[in-house]
Amino acid sequence: MEDRDQIKELRRRAEEHLERLGEHMEELERPFYRVILEYLMLNHTRPELATLREMERALGLPYSRLRKLVDALIDKGILEEHRLGTIRPLTIGDLDQAFELGYLEPTYDQLVAWVKAAYAPRPAGEDRSRTNLVSRESVAGMLSDFPRWHVPALWSADWAVMVCDLTLALARAYLPDTPPEVKEQALAEHRRIRSELEGRKPGPKVEAFLRETEERAKRVASKLSGFEDVLGALGSEAHHIIPFIYSIAPPRLAVGESLIWPMGLWSRDVWFEMGGPESFTLEEANRAAASVAAKQLRYIMLITSRCLALIEEHGVEGALRELNRPRDLYASWTRGWVHLRPRYTSEHLLYHVVALTYALALAAGMGVEEDLFEEGRRLARTLRAAVDRGYRGRAEEGKSLAEFADQV
Repeated sequence: MEDRDQIKELRRRAEEHLERLGEHMEELERPFYRVILEYLMLNHTRPELATLREMERALGLPYSRLRKLVDALIDKGILEEHRLGTIRPLTIGDLDQAFELGYLEPTYDQLVAWVKAAYAPRPAGEDRSRTNLVSRESVAGMLSDFPRWHVPALWSADWAVMVCDLTLALARAYLPDTPPEVKEQALAEHRRIRSELEGRKPGPKVEAFLRETEERAKRVASKLSGFEDVLGALGSEAHHIIPFIYSIAPPRLAVGESLIWPMGLWSRDVWFEMGGPESFTLEEANRAAASVAAKQLRYIMLITSRCLALIEEHGVEGALRELNRPRDLYASWTRGWVHLRPRYTSEHLLYHVVALTYALALAAGMGVEEDLFEEGRRLARTLRAAVDRGYRGRAEEGKSLAEFADQV
């Protein structure tokens, strides 16, 4: 064999060994990734504890090794490093990917522990605003990524948003002081949305509605005349987001990642439930609050029951495959249709049990009817049993999901 051929063979073997070494290194480093990520989940609202130096002290890992492991997780897009004054805290930037790669596989009890850590009492005098440095993918935000697409109410809202955006796009073109380039953009957006709506075979009622779009848009334009300067920001879903944020959050919270003020949202919904009165009694507020709590619970129960139906038919793994099918979702008239490729895992299902449990707690405190509460509790227990015990579907188990859960 010539020297050149020998070198070629040596290179082939070296590359083969290097590939195997990479596979082994991944397996060896995986437990360290899990320790680091679990530590950050427990401290995801304590940036002062989520630094490399604090992890070095708490976990007993050499700084150089810890730095290398953290850099690998940053390169994978799982971790993000920030600057906050003199410290550089780490947050989990892609919790879904951590689940998908198996770097985090929390039990239900661990999920509960992470939620408790997020809401644990803080020392007196501590600056609570620092807790705002929480990743978008933190455990408290996981429910926002839960697969709710199959709930009919959301599809109804989807149609309504498309029709609203269709009308507003054309109305902008009709506004007298809208710049020519903005009019062209608005007309192009109107044509695109209309084409997409018609392509979905909306049915006779929506088709009749579409035929009236031009007249409706002219009426809307006449109402909005004089607001061309503000409506220049109509893109980026401003007409949906800004009124929502303004009506639920004080100005100091309507920035950064603190877009939703829970108590403001709750108060607004209770006021809506009362019919928007100028004044009201405590009794009226209590009745309205109980009604809101019951409706919220019913909504989450509806999501849960749809998910349980999938699990009963396909098993937990099969249900996740169904939920993870790529799908198109209408985002806004500026972005149009978005092609989604979900990556839901069993951890998303377990966290849903946590969210349902808190909805049950609120409903119980508000005094909702007993039957509704008991049904919600049954759904929570059934979903947890299905995920914890890996229910395989009615055909393979030879029993219904309800029977399976009763035996756990």
